[in-house]
This record gives sequence, C-alpha cells and structure tokens, in this order.
Amino acid sequence: SRMRFPFLLLATLSPALDAQIEWTQRGDGITARSNYAMAYDSVRGVIVLFGGSPATGPLLADTWEYTGSTWTRRTPLNIPPARHGATMAFDARRQQCVMFGGFGTAPLRDTWVWNGLDWLQLATTGPDARLLAASTYDQQRDRVLLFGGTRTSSGQGLLSDTWEWDGTRWTQLTPAASPPARYGTAMAYDALRRRVVLAAGIGLSGTTYVPLDDCHEWDPTAASWIAGARLPTGIRTPALAGDPVAGGVLLLGSPGTTLPLFLRYDGLSWTPITTPTVPTTAFGFGLAFDTSRDRLVTFGGTSPLVTLDATWEWDRNDWVRVVGGPPGSAGYRMVYDAALRAPLLFTPNSLTAVSQWNGRSWTTIGNTAPGYIYPAYAFDRARGVTVRYGGLDFARLASVDETWTFDGTSWQQLAPPQRPGALLGAAMAFDELRGTVLLFGGMVAGRGLSDDTWEWNGNNWTQLQPTVRPPARILHTLTFDRRRGRMVLFGGNGRLTDIWEWDGSNWFATTPTRTPTAMQLAFMTYDDARQRCVALGLGTNFDEHWEWDGSDWLQRQPTLLPPPRNDAAIAFDETRQCVVMFGGQLSGTGRLYTDTWELRSQVEGSYRDLGAGCATPAATLTSVGAQKPWSGEALSVEVAPLTPTTLAAALAYSASNTAWSGVPLPLDLTALGATACLLRVGLDVLVPMQLGTAGASQVVLVPAQAALLGRTVFQQALLLVPGANPAGLILSSARAATIGTR
Repeated sequence: SRMRFPFLLLATLSPALDAQIEWTQRGDGITARSNYAMAYDSVRGVIVLFGGSPATGPLLADTWEYTGSTWTRRTPLNIPPARHGATMAFDARRQQCVMFGGFGTAPLRDTWVWNGLDWLQLATTGPDARLLAASTYDQQRDRVLLFGGTRTSSGQGLLSDTWEWDGTRWTQLTPAASPPARYGTAMAYDALRRRVVLAAGIGLSGTTYVPLDDCHEWDPTAASWIAGARLPTGIRTPALAGDPVAGGVLLLGSPGTTLPLFLRYDGLSWTPITTPTVPTTAFGFGLAFDTSRDRLVTFGGTSPLVTLDATWEWDRNDWVRVVGGPPGSAGYRMVYDAALRAPLLFTPNSLTAVSQWNGRSWTTIGNTAPGYIYPAYAFDRARGVTVRYGGLDFARLASVDETWTFDGTSWQQLAPPQRPGALLGAAMAFDELRGTVLLFGGMVAGRGLSDDTWEWNGNNWTQLQPTVRPPARILHTLTFDRRRGRMVLFGGNGRLTDIWEWDGSNWFATTPTRTPTAMQLAFMTYDDARQRCVALGLGTNFDEHWEWDGSDWLQRQPTLLPPPRNDAAIAFDETRQCVVMFGGQLSGTGRLYTDTWELRSQVEGSYRDLGAGCATPAATLTSVGAQKPWSGEALSVEVAPLTPTTLAAALAYSASNTAWSGVPLPLDLTALGATACLLRVGLDVLVPMQLGTAGASQVVLVPAQAALLGRTVFQQALLLVPGANPAGLILSSARAATIGTR
C-alpha cells in the first residue's frame, strides 16, 4: 500500500495544493514595440524611451534607459498616461527630455519632462492635440522645435504648424514658408551647420496619402523654412539623428520595402551609406546618436506583420544587433547543444544563421550555411554536433537531400552513401539510449508524404523496417522522453492529433483518454525538469497548453500563456532547467512573433546525492524510472543491489542531515560494528521496504500540500544483512529529496 506519513514530518496539515506552472517572457527586459518616444540624454549618457504600441495588448506607459549594454526600466513616482506616437527631444540647456502629445484614448497635447529621476507635467496647452509629430533641440536658440503631425490616429487632419518650447511654454512661430502638412516626419539638428533638418513622412497628393521625398531646413535667422535637397525616393515614417562628430544628419527609413535605406545629408545632397548588414525594421522606430560611445542606436519598430524587440547599433562600419531577439518568423528550429550547454536557434532564411540563448538574450555565433525551408534538426549527443537534413531550397524551390552538421562554430556538409531522399518537413530527434539520430516522415520529392523511419549514426543513414509505423505525415514533431527512454511523435499534416512512440525497434500507437485540439503546426519538447512532453501550437486566437506523461494528455491552464501561435521553436535548456520557446506565427493574420518565453514549475522537484553506502557492491538509493518527488504523486523508491542474505530493509526519513537527537551527522557506525558505515540522515521515521530478488522497494504518496513545496526530506536505507559486518547492518547511499510541483 502507498504511505504518505513520512513526508508529513516536514509540515503540519495545510490546504491541498493546486499545482502550477509558469510561463515567463524573457529577454533584456524591454519588450517589442513601435511608435514610442525616444531621445539621447547627453548629460547622463543614456538613451531614454517611453511608451509605444506593443505587439499585442494595450498601449504602454513604461520608461526605459539604455546605457549601451542593457535596457533598464525606471520606476518614477509620476508616470505619463500610456500613449504611442509621441515625440521627444533632449533639452540640453535645461538637462531634461521633453515629450509632447501622442495618442492614448484620444490625441494628446500634454507636455512632460524627464529629469532622470521622475516625470513632471509642465503644460497642457500649446500645440493642438496630435500624434506622429517631429521635434528636435535647436542648440543655437536653446529651444525645442516641433513640426506637423496628425490630429487623428487614422492620419486625417494633417498639420503644418511650427512651435518652439523654451522650457516653460510653447510659442507658435509664423514662418514665411513652411513644409507641406505631414505626419510621421523626422527632424534632427546638424551641429556642424547649425541647422534643423526635416525630411520625408506621409503627406497628401490630392486626396491620396503618399510617402514624401522632400527635405526642409529651419533658418533661425530668417525664422523660416527653406527647401533642401530631395531624397532619392519617398520614405514613410523615417527616423533622423544628427552626427555630432562627422556633421550632417543620418536618416534610416523605408520606401515601402522591408529593408530600410540608410542615408547621410550634408546640406547639399543625400548620400547612401552602404553597410554589410541592414537593421530588420521598417516603420515606427526611433533613432538616437550616443555621443559618449560614438554609436547610432535604433530599437524595435515594425517590419511587415511583426513588432520587433531588437536594439541595433551603427559603429561607422556596420549595423550590429546588440540586444533583443532575432527577427520574427515562423519556421525557426531550436535544439539544446549539450557541448555549448545552451539552446541554439536556427533561422529559416535564405542563409541559415545560428543564435545562442544565455537566459537573457540571443547572440549570433558561428558562420552561416545555405538556408532551406523546413529542414529537420537534432543535436547528436554522441558526436557533439547539430545535424540538419533536407529542406526546401529557396533559390531552386526544390527539396534537397543534404546532410549538414554544425559544431558551434562552423557548418560542414557531409556526403553519406545512403540518404532518406530529397525531403522537407520531416521530424528528427536524438535517441539517447541508442546513440543515434532518428528521422521520420516528411515529404519526399516526386513521391509525396512519407512514413519511412531512418537512423543516422554519424557516418551514414540507414532505413529501418519497423513492422508497425505511423501514417505518412509532414510538419509533425518528435522528441525523446528521457525518463521512459522513448521517442514521442505528435501531430502533423496541420490536423493530426495522434501520438506514437518508438522503443528502438518499432512504433506503437498510444490510446490516451484525452486528446488535444488539432494543432496546425505543433511544437513539442521534453521537459526534463518536470519529466513530461510539452506541446503547443493551435495558431488561433486562443491557445492551449498540453502535456504528455507517457500514458495520457493533460491540459494545463497556467495563469499566463504566451499569445497563441504555431510553428514556434522550442527546446529544453538543461543548464537553466526550463523550456525555452521563440517566435512563431498567428495563423489567419500572418502576425509573426519575436518573443522568447521560458516555462518552469513554481517549485521544481529534485534530488541531491549526499554520499555512498558502505556495502560492496554499494547499495544505491534511487527512484524507479528516475521519477522526482512531485506533490500529490506516488514516489516509488528502490535500493539495489542487495546480497542474497539480506533479511530486511527500512527507509529512514529525516528533516535534517546535520544532526539527529543532538548527535552530529554524518555519524560513523564503526564503533557499533557497522564497519565504515556512515549514517547520513536522522532516524525520524523508519518505514519497512518490500524485499525483491534484486532490490528493496517502497511506494510513498507525497501529499499535495502547499506547506511541503520546496521543503527537503533526507533519505537513507538501512539493510539487515547477517555476516556483512559484526553488526549485520549496512547502509545505502543517501540523498536529499526536494518536493516540487509540475
């Protein structure tokens, strides 16, 4: 029978526990957004950012500062209302960032200043309420200059007025000439020529909104706008920053494609700046020049269908992504690299790049390889490399039969004599018991969907011939259940919900009593900390989180779920003991995600070895099936091996491994006849064990009580073995069991 009283020595009775798991969005802190307000504080040497539009959910009202390495959220006493489309400039004379307008629940006309510690509202009058205006600090006149914008969030009601802020109040200027009305324009101060430059934006051509290609300069002497050189093409919602070292102003903006243009204006012409890398952004981003580090910085914004969270810096040679996740997309794949001790993320682009996760950010590593759509990936633990097979070649739009490996630094294409054929959409995972990579299914060029099973041994592919096999499928998911030593296959074809397992020689179908909703492009991994397979991927406006324990599906309902998606990348991070998920796509809308999430138990169950036993061979205390001490679940404990002369066994439970009844532990029992035996735990409770032919066992039910979570109980077996020593007593290894919830 199952007993529960040994664990009650740790706590008094308490209410039953509703076991919980937690999804947490990770990264350097600042989340993806567009149309925020941003400026460089040259006195404090930080970039200040406020609010904006997130990927999902309400408008933001958070304040962040960027030092050149990390974004830090500030927690001021006073906080402006949430908004997007506000404009911000740093007033160097008064040493504060000045933010005006934007859109909250309606267009705004309030003026706030940030002094590095707190926000202070200084005015609610001045320019009319508006959003997507432009402002910059005019160093020559010690004024913040503001121009244009729109009165409505739909872009109607374009404005062409010019205002200046003197630190106390706004004054409308009446220049002899003004640029045409527009919103989403950009302004910056050219310190070398002492001119404010305004460029591009969205204006009207008749009744049609069009991207503009004009440029204007503010002449403070004449108090008027004068025409400057036209841009090479119309650019919508660009960003502009002055270059305090080389002079001129720098523009980053998109003419409507996903790749922005990068230009310099010197008062005479706009000159393209060619860089090997271009930031992945198109609209709604900010630009600021960090003079203390001589770096041009941009953050976030939107590319078609995705809101971004990456921070990029231009170092006068190239753009480098320094903070944030890779660009959003479906089709990323992730593995845990046991050699690097980190998850690796592989891009689905025309060139496959690799990023490494450190628990805070993604860092690009190694070189690139030809990029294919929907290849299969697995980390080969026996050889310490990631294996990639097949995929669809972007250039030829044809499937390939190529085998590649990545060793953490470089890619290598192999030429095995046998191959599974030109294949895409297969699933692959490493079989830790057999030391080989297993591949199943996919679509074979010229043949259609496959139900073939192949194995990779590091040198060649071998087709296996199981007597039973799952139906042919594509874009399914495969993972290795370490606790049970089984491959687990789920889903495929955008609609399948069957689950199959591979035992090393054959496939067999399972018969769960519950079945997840059809997952369009499911993603699944084995959570080694909680010893379950985790599956998501509905890709609709709601999401479900399911877990497979080897016998049935369980739907989990954590307090927070990542936004719904399919075709995300997922892996278990063995170093940090959590599931990591990145990216994916929301079906029906095309929305792409760039977010990174981690899944953990609120309290993890675990074991810690305290020392070996004193028998030869040593009797070792283990959990059957490597099971951990989970709240509300049965725990089967085993001691093996036993000598044939063992008469009885009992398992000791204690709340301490340092003292028992005033006696320090561990206690050497040699003086009592138990030669070289160390009692490592107290004898608070002794529970008989069931003797078997090879070992002794015991099944204990861990109570589902909140007071037990995170508590540690110490265990060691006492074995009665006549003749083993003068006392006829030997001790097993000891361990500390921490109770967790999954």
